[in-house]
Amino acid sequence: MRSLLIPCAHETMGYFALGLTGHFTVNDIPILKYVPSWFPGAGFKRFGQRGRQLRNRYVNEPNTSYTSNLLEAKGGANASPEDVDLVEWTAAAMFL
Repeated sequence: MRSLLIPCAHETMGYFALGLTGHFTVNDIPILKYVPSWFPGAGFKRFGQRGRQLRNRYVNEPNTSYTSNLLEAKGGANASPEDVDLVEWTAAAMFL
């Protein structure tokens, strides 16, 4: 599990770091966020989609035992969606 998680975490952090630098034209011309992702020059949209996929994979896949134990304490199958979300994000934050 860890061997699959570490490359995903590194790639996720790479996307995060590049996204923070603000080197995309859409940061200067906000109306560009409405262009379709297939449009020439809209690579920032594909970049964002890939980064979001990695982030969601990183949050949802790791720390199964941590998440299952904590959710069991929160009521198991009766845990609220908010509790599930909080547990997933704390598990992801703990790894970094």
